[in-house]
Amino acid sequence: MRAVTVGDGPYEENGEVMDKKMMAALRSQAQTMDPVVWIGRNGVTDAVVDQVSETLDSRELIKCAVQDGCPTDARETGEEVAGRVGAEIVQMIGKRFVLFRALPDDAKTGAKSAGGAGRTRTNPGSRGSGRVGSSRSPRR
Repeated sequence: MRAVTVGDGPYEENGEVMDKKMMAALRSQAQTMDPVVWIGRNGVTDAVVDQVSETLDSRELIKCAVQDGCPTDARETGEEVAGRVGAEIVQMIGKRFVLFRALPDDAKTGAKSAGGAGRTRTNPGSRGSGRVGSSRSPRR
């Protein structure tokens, strides 16, 4: 797999083509994100690669920031990280870059089935407990 920039296209990942619409949608999602990985003066270490890989396993899309003391510039750093974790560079602006790595299909379905519908409230008495009165004093 190769790291690509927004100007290239079509984008290929594991035999699937990532088209311009998908790239635009990913850039749109990343716009409001804060960086979750900061790369500092030690550059791209094994710890950074492990952190990026673990975060991509749970999120698919992450934003990374390169600090001033980093020995390489943001483009080199982004390409090295993307290459080592098997991700695609979706966007690179200034000292920040966005990485995308698709989750396996079984991880996607497992994450969706675990949320929402099957949840129960941990404190059922917090709302709608059936009490007639209220704990607040009446308005005067």
